[in-house]
Amino acid sequence: MKGVILAGGTGSRLLPCTKVTNKHLLPVYNKPMIYYPLFTLLNAGIKEIMIISGPGHAGHFVNLLGSGKEFGAKLSYEVQDEAGGIAQALGLAEDFADDESIIMILGDNIFEEDIREYVEEFKQIQSEKGARIFLKEVDIRGAKRFGIALIERDKVYNVEEKPENPKSNLAMTGLYMFDSNVFNTIKTLKPSGRGELEITDAIRDYVKKGECYYNKIKGFWSDAGTFESLNRSSNLIRQKDSDSEQNKNIQDIILGGFEGKNILITGGLGFIGSNLANKLLELNPNKIIITDSLVEGLGGDLSNIQEIKDNLEIYSGEEGDIKNIQKIKPLIKEADFIFNLAGSSKHTGLGEDNLNFDSEINFYAQIKFLEACRQVMIENPEKKLSMVFTGTKDQYGKVPYKDLPVKEDYKSKNLTDYQSVSKSAIESHHIILHNTLKEKGIQGIKITSARLTNTYGPRQSTKTNSAASIFVEKALSNATIELWGGGEVLRDFNYVEDVIDALLLLAISDETGSEAYNLGCCVEANNEIASLSGGNLKTIKEFAEVVIKSTGNGQIRTIPYPIERANVEPGHFCADISKIAKLGWTPKTSLEEGIKKTIEYMKSSSNIIKNY
Repeated sequence: MKGVILAGGTGSRLLPCTKVTNKHLLPVYNKPMIYYPLFTLLNAGIKEIMIISGPGHAGHFVNLLGSGKEFGAKLSYEVQDEAGGIAQALGLAEDFADDESIIMILGDNIFEEDIREYVEEFKQIQSEKGARIFLKEVDIRGAKRFGIALIERDKVYNVEEKPENPKSNLAMTGLYMFDSNVFNTIKTLKPSGRGELEITDAIRDYVKKGECYYNKIKGFWSDAGTFESLNRSSNLIRQKDSDSEQNKNIQDIILGGFEGKNILITGGLGFIGSNLANKLLELNPNKIIITDSLVEGLGGDLSNIQEIKDNLEIYSGEEGDIKNIQKIKPLIKEADFIFNLAGSSKHTGLGEDNLNFDSEINFYAQIKFLEACRQVMIENPEKKLSMVFTGTKDQYGKVPYKDLPVKEDYKSKNLTDYQSVSKSAIESHHIILHNTLKEKGIQGIKITSARLTNTYGPRQSTKTNSAASIFVEKALSNATIELWGGGEVLRDFNYVEDVIDALLLLAISDETGSEAYNLGCCVEANNEIASLSGGNLKTIKEFAEVVIKSTGNGQIRTIPYPIERANVEPGHFCADISKIAKLGWTPKTSLEEGIKKTIEYMKSSSNIIKNY
């Protein structure tokens, strides 16, 4: 397979900058634009590459890139004498292709994702026959700006060029793979209304023959052909580079922050608490105290800390109930840090039993715990205590798609169930306690809230009805994963190790306190959702598909929403993490990597029936 980069065009949308140079030579953050498509191909193992440009600045590309030796590549050049469309430009590469398949990328397209896996799929699954296009989900309101694909199973059954009323939100990006027959197809094309040979028409020919496949791009993708998108691309790349460096710094900050300290984890026998305890033991604390009342169905289990139990001080059952003020006060008095993870994030229907359960777990117990904290701080005004409370995305309720990704200051108008109300109220009580104690001159107190999204990973119990753990267990058992309503709702997923890093950072940072911070994987960029961690913004169906692919087992079946769940379903959701990103945190674990780690843990766990 050989590569082609199209770097022609007049760049009229970037005037006056393009009066003196080709737009593909303009800087995007700290590199010329052409570097990004070049390295997309190089990182995918494509070493023979042709660059096709217009006549005005062809020599500039040669001056910049030379023979390609510097990049471990062999570069060729071709000139498109006049604008004739993408398909016409690709046709110029026929002799260069020499009957091999071609991967073509538009020179102003920037992809976060490594496409090596897709190149291998084209080679192995399609035997380099047919076509493969690359799609990106976009806001349906802006979909008419793109070529749009309609899909069924693993194939494309129709493509539309910038439709006025798009039937899909799957935009065609500027990345394509074709077999050598594409050149014969191009020779049969007729100019469109704008006098050009359209690549969409060539793709349509493959669609008619049933030979057009697709992949959905993960991570951000941008066409840097306007000032707005050029700026957006620069900002996203700068953010990613900065995040990579900051993630290294986070580990340095965390490493020394908890050494010799006493740490209290409420709900510490649950999924997140047990993972947190394991991480904290690596940081040489003086003591880790765990409380957990082990309420049935909330995931608390002594087996979660079996391997480290001798290094912990554990209070479970009635002893670990945080609403017992007199029992919990001595533990709070000892603590330098508290991670308040106790509670339930279960969605429940309406009814007196569910109301009583949620009120008891998420509100009444927490009120008593906060009162114990207040008393300890009043009685010990010189004490220093940093506490992190874990809230939830459900505090935002149902959020209209236009308001996504949601920021911390979003005012919810439609909470969905008891726990969304209770969590919102008790978070406010945490912040009130912080502010009230500060007003009393107790400066050692710091209380911060982290609003968690869809966390998954090792030690997550299926008893909590978490989709992630249930999907993995079913796939490992080669069972059927049932998707309510088709699993089309969007979610932003976080691997538990990344969540732990965020909680530790919020606890140790001098910049936190009296505020809430979103966790997740997205930011808003030019009124669109951009993921800062490739592949972590997925529909529930796509998450299930990754699980099945990773395990090599299982199947998917769509079922209607249960009535009691349909009423509390919040719809699409993703949180804006710009605020915590300024502290240095963004998720670093891709969905595929996180699911792989989760599968490995569940396979080795004695709690899972090994029939796979």
